[in-house]
Amino acid sequence: MSKIFQSKFNIILLILWLFITLITMFHHEIWRDEAQAWCLVRDLNFWDIFKASRIEGHPVLWYLILFPFAKFHFSVFSMQIISLVLVFLSVCLFLFKSSFSNWFKFFVVFSAGLVYYLPVIARNYALVPVFLFALAYIYPKRSDKPYIFTCILILLANTHLLMFGFCSVVSLIFIIEQILEFKKSKKIFLLIPPVLIIMNNLFLIFNFLSTSQVNSSVNNYNSFAKTPYDMIIDFSDMFYNNFPLFNNVTGAVIFYIIIGLLAFYLYKYSKKMFTVMVISFGWFLYIYCYIWFGGIQYQKAFLFWLILLFCFWNCDNEKYKTYAQKIMGILFIISFLVGITAVMADINFNFSCSKQTAEFIKNNLKEEKVFLFNGKDYAVSPLSAYLPDKKFYSVNNGNYLTWLNFSNLENTDKIDIPQNARYLILQEAQNHISNQKGGALIFSSEEKFFRNKENYSIYDLNLL
Repeated sequence: MSKIFQSKFNIILLILWLFITLITMFHHEIWRDEAQAWCLVRDLNFWDIFKASRIEGHPVLWYLILFPFAKFHFSVFSMQIISLVLVFLSVCLFLFKSSFSNWFKFFVVFSAGLVYYLPVIARNYALVPVFLFALAYIYPKRSDKPYIFTCILILLANTHLLMFGFCSVVSLIFIIEQILEFKKSKKIFLLIPPVLIIMNNLFLIFNFLSTSQVNSSVNNYNSFAKTPYDMIIDFSDMFYNNFPLFNNVTGAVIFYIIIGLLAFYLYKYSKKMFTVMVISFGWFLYIYCYIWFGGIQYQKAFLFWLILLFCFWNCDNEKYKTYAQKIMGILFIISFLVGITAVMADINFNFSCSKQTAEFIKNNLKEEKVFLFNGKDYAVSPLSAYLPDKKFYSVNNGNYLTWLNFSNLENTDKIDIPQNARYLILQEAQNHISNQKGGALIFSSEEKFFRNKENYSIYDLNLL
């Protein structure tokens, strides 16, 4: 009877989750970080995608998944569907394959990360939970199924740079176990998984060792460098997403107490999982302090909550698991409240005005092929994703752009406007072009929007 109830409970949660995420996805307008990956794979050949992913600072897996859909001229909406499907599979794994309590499952499933940031905002973060939860499920069977475990671990390592610390320590634990087993049995096939894992990790290290030097966007974070005290305090705020009462010193103290208590219970339960948690947390802190310099946003920070779920997923000590759920429950209840706000905001307001602007162009300027663009060059990509048959000439860059190469952020005072360009698109309060007379305003995107980014205006240069 309890199994029947549990199954019905899981199905109801899954249906409710799918209903909410579908509604939100249909209201969501993609923005530049989403569109960048889509336009990149759409406009580059297979080998250049590998080169570009290194500059982007992301493993290539997400780009390879998008590749066939973009090359076969699917709508960019297919990228949003892919993201949602991946997180749907994650939620299925969590609900049906984990043994957490029902109240805890509710707040995890409807936390901001799983109900909004990962499934609705289509980025490579959506890859993390499906492989992480699959790894958690297979973890107790890793000795019996080393190749399956290895494949999932390698895929997870190629989702996001933030997962490298976690994957490295889990890899090391597994490799040591395999070597010890090899010494006992002398079965050479036991060494194949460690070799594959080491090769993958070395590739990732080699590929991204100099990303911070070649990516101009990452280098820009240097100007936001803070004191060590400020970094430690502000680091905790990334996990609360500016939740009221927690984005201050008191909130930071509560945050580190929670992390400390969870580490304590892991240490008591499993030294291996304790090591996984500590190194993963240290890696997030390192990335925050020395790579992105305060640039970790909530959807990135949320990945650490998923790592905590992995650490306690297979805990067979009910006492420790109960305590851990109550402590983690604080985090996921806060995330649940953040998620409600985020979902309602995206449904009621524009996340980006890119879709609204693209629809105006489709309906009113459909015969035009070339548009001038003056603003932040990376804001071209969401328009290009919605309008693949249009060309955008960047006044700043002096070239046609559909996606932005972050290793080549050049500005120029020279304006060599194409003769066939009649319409000017201004973005983010850019209200003039030097040495140009301007034109008549024919469109201005809605000012009520969620992110306060990518607001566009269109001028007809022939109407003075």
